[in-house]
Amino acid sequence: MGRSEDRRLVTAVFEDIPENTHFHTDVLMPMREHPDIKSAAQYWGYSNNFFTYFLLNEGVDKKVFARKFERLANDKVSMLLKDLFATSTADFEKAGQRAQFGLQNLTDIHLHSSFQSELEANGNIRYVWIFGAIAFFILLIACINFMNLSTARSAGRAREVGVRKVLGSTRAALAGQFLTESVALSVVAMLLAVGLARLALPLFNELSGRNLSIPWSNPVLGLSLLGGALLVGLLAGSYPAFFLSAFQSVKVLKGMTGNPAGAKGMHIRNALVVFQFAISTALIISTLLVYNQLQYIQQKELGFDKSQVLILDNARALGDRTGAFKAEMLNNARVESATLTNYLPIPDSYRESCILSPVRSTSGADKVIQRWRVDADYVRTLGMEITQGRNFDPARITDSTAIIINETAAKELGFSDPLGQNCSLRGPKRWTPNRKILKN
Repeated sequence: MGRSEDRRLVTAVFEDIPENTHFHTDVLMPMREHPDIKSAAQYWGYSNNFFTYFLLNEGVDKKVFARKFERLANDKVSMLLKDLFATSTADFEKAGQRAQFGLQNLTDIHLHSSFQSELEANGNIRYVWIFGAIAFFILLIACINFMNLSTARSAGRAREVGVRKVLGSTRAALAGQFLTESVALSVVAMLLAVGLARLALPLFNELSGRNLSIPWSNPVLGLSLLGGALLVGLLAGSYPAFFLSAFQSVKVLKGMTGNPAGAKGMHIRNALVVFQFAISTALIISTLLVYNQLQYIQQKELGFDKSQVLILDNARALGDRTGAFKAEMLNNARVESATLTNYLPIPDSYRESCILSPVRSTSGADKVIQRWRVDADYVRTLGMEITQGRNFDPARITDSTAIIINETAAKELGFSDPLGQNCSLRGPKRWTPNRKILKN
């Protein structure tokens, strides 16, 4: 029999959520229909499947609210630990575990959230600072190059400076002229860079799979670009301007250098060159380190094989037809294996937490864990390696009350030989019957 239709009445239409947000959705449904909502309301800390947002009234002090919320959360956590573990918060933390609630501003989620599970992948403020620093040092190298090239060309402009001084130009006027030239070059370079960025952005989006855009109509962006160009022009042109304007006209016209800085100017240029090469070397070394780290991440053994694995999201929408869908997929000669599960071996926004105990007691051996409900093909499909025991067998009825744990769980529970051991799982209401760890 097919799945019955689930008819919904459209009661409102909301404006599209902007791209620059930490979650996106097309449909909103009543929260009260969620099967876990009653457990979540009764047991703080049991369900990690929900995200809670507070809209504070105008004039509410966020710091005062955070302190009050912390006291409330600590009381609830203390009650939860007493109910589930018969222990205090202090003893629970002494055992190396932690249970607490925290608050963060909505605008801090994308770049400042340190939580493992979020609705969507976050950014990281450290990367913003790192790439910003790299951009700054590259710009600094360009400024130093401009200074060195300008001073190296000083002999070609020495006679110009001498003639202008003879005709009555002051040093301030000459310095202003050279600064104006530097700023003009910086503005032209900025315009060229903006044009190249506009042309390259579609290609970059296609390559990176992103949908980045530059708000050209934003006046803040225009003012920032113009201000940056002026600042760079003044910074890069300051030393050459004062260096060239200091030439002595009499010595220049007689064919001498006319440079009053002499050896001191040479030392400054040498220092700039050394500084430039030091920054370049540091950037090259950093690039090699990042490359090696990326290679390590890509080649690191994760405990499962992610290559050639495709994920079909929201398959649960098929309801009781998921089994038939899986069987149909396995009929495809290009599909080697398939599995049905709500859980992947990665940090996810949907997790089912429970307590695992080797003795159904209140001892320090009780551990808060993630419990994943999977079918018998999960381990094989994801290429996981079973180091002891065996995988689930659909033909064995007793496997319905069995569990498979990872090596870390075995170590935390204190099992020297975990196979065949009885464990107890506890949810928000009661202990479940003993679960036996599979053995051959």
